[in-house]
Amino acid sequence: MELLLDNLRNAFFKGKHGKTRDVALPDKHLLVQVVATLSVALLAGRAAFAYSIEPVAIALITVLLMRSKANIYTLPFILIGMLSVRGTSYAYLGDLAAFFVCAVLFLLPVIRKFPLALRALAASAVMVSVKVLYYLWAGLLFLYDGMTMAVDLLILLAFIYVFWLFFHVLSKGIGAGRNSLETVMVFSIIVLLSVGGLAVMQISSVSVLHVMAFLIALAIGYGMGPAEGGLVGIICGFLIMLMTYDTPALAGILGSCGAISGLFRGKHRLVVGICYVGLALAFGMLKGFPELYISIYAPVAAAAIFVLVPRRIMDQFVKLLSLLRQDDNYYELMAKRKVKEQVKEYADLFERLALCSGSVAADGYHPARDVMTQQFKGMAKSLNKIATDLSTEHQPLRVMKKRYDLQIATATYAKEGKISGDSCLCTPIDNVNFLIALSDGMGQGLRAAEESNLTVNTLYNLMKAGF
Repeated sequence: MELLLDNLRNAFFKGKHGKTRDVALPDKHLLVQVVATLSVALLAGRAAFAYSIEPVAIALITVLLMRSKANIYTLPFILIGMLSVRGTSYAYLGDLAAFFVCAVLFLLPVIRKFPLALRALAASAVMVSVKVLYYLWAGLLFLYDGMTMAVDLLILLAFIYVFWLFFHVLSKGIGAGRNSLETVMVFSIIVLLSVGGLAVMQISSVSVLHVMAFLIALAIGYGMGPAEGGLVGIICGFLIMLMTYDTPALAGILGSCGAISGLFRGKHRLVVGICYVGLALAFGMLKGFPELYISIYAPVAAAAIFVLVPRRIMDQFVKLLSLLRQDDNYYELMAKRKVKEQVKEYADLFERLALCSGSVAADGYHPARDVMTQQFKGMAKSLNKIATDLSTEHQPLRVMKKRYDLQIATATYAKEGKISGDSCLCTPIDNVNFLIALSDGMGQGLRAAEESNLTVNTLYNLMKAGF
């Protein structure tokens, strides 16, 4: 019946020349990529004007148009994000002009042949030239001094590389030769920048950026180790310093807290959160008097979120970090996925064989054909169950306290004269198995020795034969 339905479906969807029409389903990876690109475009545009880091928008459009001119669809989203918070910048017209000039420039056929380095230099030259002309026209050139120009160039070049690596990983995936620490740092920057694009500065006197930075440093350190947690914390601190003109001490505090959280990797999350908050507050009081470098609520809120996250979500996050690090867990997951795909292919093959060997034939019903069909269906069902079992992940039970005791003793054996009734055999069976057999003969002396020797030799021969 299923075979007949498949034939009927193909008959309805036939195209020209008798070819079967393919029903194209949307690519999930492409949809995720488009949604992520549009989200980053909108939030990065808002963050660029909300925190006076305008070169971020220019860096984003530079990378997107380098990847494909079809990414021009992101231009309205970046503009909507920038214009939605235009009141936070008094010189936004100059930044908008530089953004438009770069977008038009990178659509030219000659410029499209430039590599990333030349595009970065062209974007830098266009940004500085347009902003200088705008400030000259507005009579505010004294505001755009050499230090401000250098900071703009630094932000532009840094974020060109950040966006390039982010979209490369988003489209190509994580390759075997990719530096895991570099990838984690880039994604941490994107997450923190996206949170800044929400333009929610504070919630009840708690800085949202500070909470997210402490949470990122804590989670990365707990999932990957002290080195990764410390470097990610330093990067987040410097990014907040550029966005909010905060104290440079925040980078050191976040770096130290991220490194300490890595030392507690694998421990109970409540213990990690308490130690993390204590260390953050201790480093915040380095001034020597009660005034803190940071608000006490930021690390407390980050630790509370970290502790209250469900265990399943945290396990998935640690698994994602294993994918980024490409450690032993990563290769185990990849091997399990390949085996599962192979088993699913075998199951599909048996299902097709069951359809092809159905009892509906030209000569009518045949019992042997029906039995063969049922056997194929049984094999397909068994293989599908095996594939499902491969997808199941069993969490090991952690023994909280010692439940056994080790006692050392000396064993003796009985013998008659110089002959023992016990026999043992230690020998390899094949390349991977090893046999250790011990037999206690009945009685003592030579008779017991012969009986026990026959027992261990018989056991060896049986196992050698495959029993």
